[in-house]
Amino acid sequence: MILFRSKRYRYDIFKKQQERLRLLNRNISVMKIKAKSILLKLTKFHERVSIILERMKRLGASESEIEYLNKTIRTIVTLQVLMENIVSKFEVVREINEAILVLAPVIGVLDKIRDLVKSDMILNVITKEVDELKKIIYTTLVLVSGYTSVTIEYYARSSDVEKILQEAKCIAAERLKKYFDST
Repeated sequence: MILFRSKRYRYDIFKKQQERLRLLNRNISVMKIKAKSILLKLTKFHERVSIILERMKRLGASESEIEYLNKTIRTIVTLQVLMENIVSKFEVVREINEAILVLAPVIGVLDKIRDLVKSDMILNVITKEVDELKKIIYTTLVLVSGYTSVTIEYYARSSDVEKILQEAKCIAAERLKKYFDST
């Protein structure tokens, strides 16, 4: 009788683990869709701001206005690289144990993105979507991994966040150099 009980117990644990893994995979699919939606909006913003910049240069706009648009373009390109990086992070997660190590730093990166976007007049439209993506990731981590909010916040403030930001800034600088050389 005891052996039967332990087999059933192991089966229950295995069943719960499978359910968590299904939940993780489903939520990662939702996260990818949300992140790609943000990336698409950033691409459209980039195109629109580039057109506005060209028109303003032709019409003889002031240097401060042109510099503001150039700064906005730099921010957009940096955000595009960060969102591409986040989407690639979603591709990596295959197991529940990897979720906290990969997804928690993404929460920290989304906090930084939110700070960048919130201070810009043009890009503050994306703030709501960034918050929704952050909420999905946070909820997934709590439900799937069973970690507490303190553990998630600890990993969200790890050195991985700074590493991701530095990589994105380097890639964005290269893209901007190509962009401004072509215009």
